[in-house]
Amino acid sequence: MARKVCPACKKLNGGSATECSCGHTFEASSIVAARRTTKRCPSCQVELPRLRQQCGCGYAFSDIAELRDELVSRVHLGWWYMALGAVIVAGTVGAFLMGVSVLFIFASFFGVTLGVRGLTMRVDALSVLRDIGKSARSLPSAKIVR
Repeated sequence: MARKVCPACKKLNGGSATECSCGHTFEASSIVAARRTTKRCPSCQVELPRLRQQCGCGYAFSDIAELRDELVSRVHLGWWYMALGAVIVAGTVGAFLMGVSVLFIFASFFGVTLGVRGLTMRVDALSVLRDIGKSARSLPSAKIVR
């Protein structure tokens, strides 16, 4: 997290500090807002982890379901990019053997770039899907029953 140095006393403060111990108040533009790690269920008002798909009361968060669908499609699209990149690189080897060197350079660059893009797309999407899966398995919040 970013740190702030007080201009009055030169003391190092936390990134979300609004005031230094010497009394100096930081400008609002320099205050770092903390990233929310929880969300509130609109049905029962319980705080839940941000990536949780369903609340203990039964409310299903549609934003996570949409995100999950988007990530699954990106995983599949990444696979196709990697496969297409491999086919292009294999085809350029044949073009190189036939003596077409300029085509080989451009096509191999394009194939490798497409393959790397597909790989990074898959890795990123799979890591977020893994986080969603971990948070879905977490225990629901306790309910007070009277």
